[in-house]
Amino acid sequence: MKSYILWLKFYSPPVYYQPPTLDGIISYCLAIEEMRKDGLMIYYAKPQALPAHLRGLDRLNFVIDTKGGAFGVSLSSFFQPIGEVSEYLDSWKKRFDSEYAQYCNFGHGVRKINTGSGKYRSYNMPLPVKVVSMGYFVFIGDGPEVVRLIRDNIVGIGKKVSEGWGWIDQIELKESNLEWRDVLMMRPVPIHIAANHGIDGARQICGWKPPYWERRNICECVVPST
Repeated sequence: MKSYILWLKFYSPPVYYQPPTLDGIISYCLAIEEMRKDGLMIYYAKPQALPAHLRGLDRLNFVIDTKGGAFGVSLSSFFQPIGEVSEYLDSWKKRFDSEYAQYCNFGHGVRKINTGSGKYRSYNMPLPVKVVSMGYFVFIGDGPEVVRLIRDNIVGIGKKVSEGWGWIDQIELKESNLEWRDVLMMRPVPIHIAANHGIDGARQICGWKPPYWERRNICECVVPST
C-alpha cells in the first residue's frame, strides 16, 4: 500500500489532551457507518459499538506482523500540527440534564433540582484549546477511502466537536515517500514491539490501538515528543 500525508486545515481550533491518532478517528467513522446500517441513532454513535474485526484501520491500513501474528499497530501517526502551538484554557458548562430528574430521589422534599449548589451544581470543565490552523497525519493504506470516511462521517477532530471546536475546513491528500518505520516513530508503540524494530524514545503508559480507552489496549509505550 502507498504512504500518504493527510493535510487538514481547521475552521476552529481543536481541543485535545493528547494528540489524536488517525486510526482512532477512522475507527469512529467505521462505527458510525456500522450503526447507520443498523438504523441506530448516529448522534450517539460510540466506537465500542463497532465489531472487533472492524476496529481501527485493519481494513484500510497495512498492519505489521511479528512471529506471533499481527500485533495490530496501525501505520498511522499522531496529529502533527504545523508551526508553534499555543494553548489556552477555555471551558464548557457541565449542567444537570433535566430529562434525568425522574431518577432523582427527593424523599419528602420539594421536587426541585438545585443547580447552584450541592451535588447537582453546574460547574465549568476546562478545555485545553490548541491554537493551530493546520496540521497533518501520515499513514500507509487506502488514502482515498480514508478521506471518504472522514468527509462522510465527521466534521471535526478532538474533544467537544459538537460545540464547534476542531471543525475541519479543508482536507488534502498527498502521496508520501515515508517508510513504515518512519510512521511507527510518529505514534505510540508498545515497548516490546518498539524494541524489535529499533525504535526508542520517551515512554508513557497510554493506549496504543482503538478503542484507546479500553484497558487491555493500554500499556507502556514509546511515544514521540509532542
